[in-house]
Amino acid sequence: MAEVQAYHTNTMLYRDLQIVNQRTFPVVCHYLRELDKLPEETKARVNILNYIQERTGLSRSSILNIISSLKTDKFINFARGGYMLQVFDLPE
Repeated sequence: MAEVQAYHTNTMLYRDLQIVNQRTFPVVCHYLRELDKLPEETKARVNILNYIQERTGLSRSSILNIISSLKTDKFINFARGGYMLQVFDLPE
């Protein structure tokens, strides 16, 4: 039981280190990369904005501004409605 709890604690610590005290842009990029690793059938059903908003405390407008600029600069591509994400090469 202790091993399972240690595993979950380490997983949550890693996740929190990725998003706590960081600027909005790296947080959004982190979750876009995470979303891109999901299976294709899952990505087809997941809305990008909802996925990021559920996992962070970021506002809708700040997420949409970053996603819009990444799409304009051709770092990502997605279908109308924010589905079927394709990540090409996100900037650090």
